[in-house]
Amino acid sequence: MLVKALEHKPEEQMRELGLFSLAKRRLRGDLTNLCNYLKRGCSQVGISLFSKVTSDRTRGNGLKLCQGKFRLDLRKNFFTKRVAKVAQGSGGVTIPGEYGGKWKLLHYFAQNFFAPLLPVAYEDQGVLYIYGVSDLHVDQKLTLRVVVHTWSSLEPVCTFAKEGVIVKAQSAVTIYKESISDVLERCRNCTRKSCVITFCLVGEDGLQSPTNHFFLSSLKDAVGLEKTQLSASVSKQDDTYIFILQTTAIAPFVSLDVGSIKGRFSDNGFLMTEKKKVVVFYPWEPTSVEELENSLTLTSLSDVV
Repeated sequence: MLVKALEHKPEEQMRELGLFSLAKRRLRGDLTNLCNYLKRGCSQVGISLFSKVTSDRTRGNGLKLCQGKFRLDLRKNFFTKRVAKVAQGSGGVTIPGEYGGKWKLLHYFAQNFFAPLLPVAYEDQGVLYIYGVSDLHVDQKLTLRVVVHTWSSLEPVCTFAKEGVIVKAQSAVTIYKESISDVLERCRNCTRKSCVITFCLVGEDGLQSPTNHFFLSSLKDAVGLEKTQLSASVSKQDDTYIFILQTTAIAPFVSLDVGSIKGRFSDNGFLMTEKKKVVVFYPWEPTSVEELENSLTLTSLSDVV
């Protein structure tokens, strides 16, 4: 009887029965799937990607996204696996909307690993591989920039760049390969427990990927990681607010929070390896520099462990 009653006006019937709407159920499912991927370390074998297939059951759209086999297992060791379930007919990947007028850290992680251009790294049998993953529609000639820090210093131990890297459109290609032991030897005074690697891709006309990182050991085993002091100054620029952050030491997973003020940051939950970093705040309601300064809370992983 319940199924029959839902045949004609499902939304109204579900509301009368005190059930979530279809849209809210899809939203909850998206968030649950994304959380499951992150909690499991994105290590499922044969994880599903999607391809377009013709269909007459897409609410007016001629194409739908169909699950397919993951052809490469190059991402199976990446935290930043760029996979999510897709709500059919939504016109693209669905990422859960804001809650309480702000993004959670999960939204910022999703923003980065769904970036159209992203370098990702993993280790296999002592060899470091960095892949360039592109969802762009044209091939790109890029420069890979790699920086190695010790946990105890904001000054890089060593930096190197690989120019002329070609990342083809809609592909994932190997752009760097070197044994971990050679990297450590090149960057003197580095060990697996004392150093961290960051890297990004830079192209023409301002094209730049998010900066990604690779931990050579578990953070709980990191040697030299110090308690940091974070500070920020706030200024207004047009309709946005500029936060200039400063740190006294490398700060893992820096989080900015402005209480009940609605809006989002350009980045959040990041590894801060430089003394200064600029973050933009996009307010969704009227606010002021003074209100933001009074509401701002800065924390990092070293503050909670």
